[in-house]
Amino acid sequence: MEPPDPPPSDGVVWLRPVDERDIGAIERGITDSDVIRWFGPPTISAHAVLELKPSAWRAAPFA
Repeated sequence: MEPPDPPPSDGVVWLRPVDERDIGAIERGITDSDVIRWFGPPTISAHAVLELKPSAWRAAPFA
């Protein structure tokens, strides 16, 4: 499944595929103490998470 073009929006918020602009947020998320408490320490880097996203999108069960 390909992301919609243009991305869905309500005029205030746009939903878009994850990209390089999100590395900081991904890093904060995978190193957050509450996330680590529930899911364990990260086993891959934020860049590796970003690289996995396109294949995860294509494999989505709703596709």
